[in-house]
Amino acid sequence: KAKPTADTQQVAIISPWDPVHIPPSTLLEIDTLKSLLFTRGISLQLLTPPVFHLQNPGKILSRCIAENNAALWVLYRSTQGMQMWFQSKKIRCLLRGHPQPGINLNKLDTDWEATAYHAGLQLRRIGHTHIGFVAPKEVLQGINAAKAGLTKAIAQEGKISWISEPGTREGFCRILKTVFKAPSPPTALLVTQPREAATALTWLAANKIAVPEQVSLISLADDPNLDVLVPIITRYTIPTQALARLLCRHILRLLNEQPVRRETPLFMPEFIPGETMAPARTTTSI
Repeated sequence: KAKPTADTQQVAIISPWDPVHIPPSTLLEIDTLKSLLFTRGISLQLLTPPVFHLQNPGKILSRCIAENNAALWVLYRSTQGMQMWFQSKKIRCLLRGHPQPGINLNKLDTDWEATAYHAGLQLRRIGHTHIGFVAPKEVLQGINAAKAGLTKAIAQEGKISWISEPGTREGFCRILKTVFKAPSPPTALLVTQPREAATALTWLAANKIAVPEQVSLISLADDPNLDVLVPIITRYTIPTQALARLLCRHILRLLNEQPVRRETPLFMPEFIPGETMAPARTTTSI
């Protein structure tokens, strides 16, 4: 295997997570990508500059670019300000996520619209007409795409409750309590994050709301930690090895100044039926 040297090309990832807090599935993706690039003599480094909360991140990004000799930048969960800065500076990069409005950068992400559309059809087919859609407060285009997909699936035949969760277990539990205290709570929850799925499943059990008999639960994303939960959560999963190989091919094309194939910027995850989806029944308020 070719080993990176001082003269070897470097690729840098800009991520909102430090290595300790990075989601397990993302960590596996990055580790696999690092190994694939290593065999080609390319090094990969993970950087976490404090820019994700800034509307104008240019000053910190400029310093980050100057201090790191990267031939290509891969942006995870990047904000509109970050994307606009990279586009305006014409710095070679790849979005590992959806582009914000007005952004025309190379991208690779899950087809969140198609995934949520499929989930919505699955729920509608078994009688669910009131679905709670749970997503973080962050303004991410992938979340907006999922909202569009679910809206298209439900059309005029049902109701969607848009549930914004604050990113903490305690805060999400308070919101779930409010949702299920309502006179007509949703009969299904569609969540965007694995941690939301785990919290929802355990909170519902603690409050004696049976899953899936009273409430169905589907997660649009997967995490290895979900495997230990009972019942098995119905969810969508991404084959990490295949994704990392596709990401590696995109990176190599960009490093060689070749256009990324436009037919492969979005990919569809696999559906795991699990045990948390059942025909709709009236959900009793707590």
